[in-house]
Amino acid sequence: MARTVIISFETDIIKVIYATRKKKGFVIDDALRINDSDFDSFLAQEKTREFIVTCSFSQHFTETILIPPVHKKHMRPIINNEVRKLCQFKEFSFVYTVLGEKTIEKKPMQEIFVYAVNTEMIRSVVDRFTRNGKAVRALYPDIFAAAAVLQPEDHPVLGVLETGLNKNLLVVKNGKVQFIRVVQAFETGMRDHDIQNINMTVNYCRQTMKVMLSRIVLLGSLCSNFSVTGHAELPLACFTHPLLNQKVSDQALYREFFIALSALFVPRDSDISLLPGEYTNLYHLEKFVRCAAAVFLVVSLFCVAQSGLTAKDIFELRTSVASIRKNLPDVNTALAQYRYGKENFSRYEPFLESYQKYLLLPDNYRLLYLLSRLTVENIDINSIRVSTGDAHRTLTIGQRQKYVVEISGSIASDSYGQMQTYYQRLLQSLLASGQFVIESKKLDIPQNRFYIQAYYQ
Repeated sequence: MARTVIISFETDIIKVIYATRKKKGFVIDDALRINDSDFDSFLAQEKTREFIVTCSFSQHFTETILIPPVHKKHMRPIINNEVRKLCQFKEFSFVYTVLGEKTIEKKPMQEIFVYAVNTEMIRSVVDRFTRNGKAVRALYPDIFAAAAVLQPEDHPVLGVLETGLNKNLLVVKNGKVQFIRVVQAFETGMRDHDIQNINMTVNYCRQTMKVMLSRIVLLGSLCSNFSVTGHAELPLACFTHPLLNQKVSDQALYREFFIALSALFVPRDSDISLLPGEYTNLYHLEKFVRCAAAVFLVVSLFCVAQSGLTAKDIFELRTSVASIRKNLPDVNTALAQYRYGKENFSRYEPFLESYQKYLLLPDNYRLLYLLSRLTVENIDINSIRVSTGDAHRTLTIGQRQKYVVEISGSIASDSYGQMQTYYQRLLQSLLASGQFVIESKKLDIPQNRFYIQAYYQ
């Protein structure tokens, strides 16, 4: 469960809501009222690191402007340039609402409602948190936070929100602010002169803005401080929210902390935060650094644990090696035994070398047997020569020698075809044993003679 802390700056009183988010809503854990002079000490003692903040800005700029139809990613720079032409603030942050399209001189234009605040006023709020090592996740104008909880309707409504002695009259459609008018009153609560201002605003919306309001909605504490004898031009009702009524059993708490509670319902992807770009980037950077530090700490702990296990294995291995060393026999004794055995073995080395050379010689008896099995039909073998000398090439496989066998003779035949047949039979019988490899061969047909050179292996 994630805990959310909402801080609402309302004139000289600061209100704090502690809420625990759950799957289907939230639970209000605590609600506080803090004087402005005690706020810094409150932050210094508070363990929460990041907050959602709402603020009632005494000075702000509102205007409805027209811009050409552009993609959403190009809209903010164009609005910024238009507001800079109209606003007296040197630096400002703003939020806006797209009201719709209009045709001006046969050209389509987008109608935009803009709410801008001086950056210095925003910094004066945010710096109070940064000085105490806290972060502001979002900074909502109180009017836009209150508008976010109004239920989506097909027709716009006029919300009335009290801030100090001021009455904020806001036209809201589908949870988005379409128009704002701030009227200074003589006392808190809803009175007859406030109804007159509301009726004037309703007529202005109907006649000038061409916006037909469906009803008037009183927000927050106005519902409990109502003393009016006049009549409003539209149906008037106190705002109720199903989740707020269900989760906040104390209706007095609900009305007094309405703005702070409303901030709980602002979607995270909403674009009504007034935080300047440098604060937003700093917030994301700080959040990334904290996550990276947490990951680094986990990895470090894992490495330390792994190092401890490795050190334990090394210690056990060194202990085992030391034990083995103690139980090793005397090296000098083993070396003396080795030398004695080597001297005894050296007496048999000449015999072993001679025997190894003998094993490298081919099997002479097998060679003579295979030569006697050759097919010599109509063939006269004049000579068979077997050699291992340098006069002929000698091949070896492994360490075993090969004999070079040379066979020459004549073939008795009346035709060349029979001569070839007898010659081929001789070659096939030579290769049939699998121990001869023919290196070269020659058949001299006019002379009826042949020559074969093969290796016996």
